[in-house]
Amino acid sequence: MNVPALPSYDIRRTYDWNYWRPPSLVEWKDGSGKVPERREMPGNWTFAGLPVASPLGIAAGPLLNGAWCRYYAQLGFDVLTYKTVRSRQRECYPLPNLTPVDCSQLAGDEPGVSASTESASSWAVSFGMPSQSPSIWQEDVQATKEAFRELGRKPQPLLSVSVVAT
Repeated sequence: MNVPALPSYDIRRTYDWNYWRPPSLVEWKDGSGKVPERREMPGNWTFAGLPVASPLGIAAGPLLNGAWCRYYAQLGFDVLTYKTVRSRQRECYPLPNLTPVDCSQLAGDEPGVSASTESASSWAVSFGMPSQSPSIWQEDVQATKEAFRELGRKPQPLLSVSVVAT
């Protein structure tokens, strides 16, 4: 199957721009218009004592809100961490927030690393742990949990929420 390039976080745009413009849910162009059936991952898997279909997870970084979590759940991730939330709204640091960097194995005494012009396996990240107000993210988390149930997968994707004290 020829898989097209999939949308993701646009590092040229602000955090807020990305937050309010999540990728749309995937519709594969294989003739059916549906996401292909998932292959079962052999073995029994758990995360934090809860059953999951696979150990395939994604950290909070790119999962800015429920729409982002649903997008990655549809791509097949089973453990999804909702981006860090706080007890009050907090703005993101200004651009750049994500920068690919040139580095191989580091010894720990380097004064810095150089930015790269191409995507790399290593990135410098600086968001400053932004958060929507609790009235927004709490409702969104509930809607995301319901959307995961509606996917009809057994076990359903597991949603964890990254929380920091403010």
